[in-house]
Amino acid sequence: MGRAAASAMCVLAALPAARAQAFEAASIKLSAGSGRGGGRSGPAPGGERYQASNTFLRLLIAEAYRVRFDQVTGGPDWIDRDRFDINAKAERPSQNPELRIMLQHLLADRFQLRFHRETKTMPVYELTAEKTGAKLRPPEAPNADLAFEQSPGAPHEVKMKGRSVPMDYLAWRLSRVLDRPVADRTSIAGAYDFDLHFIEEVAPEIVERLPSTHPTIFEALRDQLGLRLESRRGPVEILVIDRAVRPEEN
Repeated sequence: MGRAAASAMCVLAALPAARAQAFEAASIKLSAGSGRGGGRSGPAPGGERYQASNTFLRLLIAEAYRVRFDQVTGGPDWIDRDRFDINAKAERPSQNPELRIMLQHLLADRFQLRFHRETKTMPVYELTAEKTGAKLRPPEAPNADLAFEQSPGAPHEVKMKGRSVPMDYLAWRLSRVLDRPVADRTSIAGAYDFDLHFIEEVAPEIVERLPSTHPTIFEALRDQLGLRLESRRGPVEILVIDRAVRPEEN
């Protein structure tokens, strides 16, 4: 079996066989703001749509497969240059994990994405619970869709607000603000609400000028959520792009 065929099987194996878990309709267009600043992407409120604006393909792949941006390697140079606007509609309101599966299908179908997986041993963080126990709130709205907001506060401060968030999702979001992947080792099942405020990682001379009330991400996790980040070396999955094609606009 050739490498291209093997990588294609790898992609298809990652997707459910049921084609019902594909978007009912999807519009993909080259963004008018292509090349300017960053974009955003994610499920829209209500769970019926996945929307992206001014977003490049490597970021879409990272979101679809829930890995860090730098865990997606290879591919043509345009995947980091061309920006796309996507408006995809599901057949019915769907949970976030279902929408991620649909996004995987969309990338395979419209971008002809093919990749293979490799594993490297590298520095990681393991997210664990403090011995005194985690400080997480039960969801205010049972069975609510996962919701996550990240916004800036005071200079260099980051505010995270999670609603109905499982721990593996929190670990992934933490990996996006840290310098390495984060693996969930909390053994905490279910979904929770939380508010997390911390200072982003900046040079020590900047930290010294900030108020002492600005905790580091390690201090904030410990004091606000009863969680801990432990530095380790471990296996990390890398997605190596074998094929990607610019989609036809519609």
